[in-house]
Amino acid sequence: MVVVALMAAVLGGYYFAFLVAAAATGMFYEWMRIVRGWGLQWSVGGFFYCLLPALALLWIRDRSGIVKASQGIVPATGVVRDGT
Repeated sequence: MVVVALMAAVLGGYYFAFLVAAAATGMFYEWMRIVRGWGLQWSVGGFFYCLLPALALLWIRDRSGIVKASQGIVPATGVVRDGT
């Protein structure tokens, strides 16, 4: 699992976003199993409990200043190299 997480972090983009979404979905599934029968407020609270770390990871990734370009990782300068 560590190798999959590291590869998703290195590849970035949708690979990382998919991994984050899968982790959040797994968290929410387990949360729903724990609070089964406790009431609606626990389910709604658990949704946000699982959503917040996922959004935080994606927000940190977007603010990192590194953008995937066609020729590797380049600093985010607003200019994307097209390989020509």
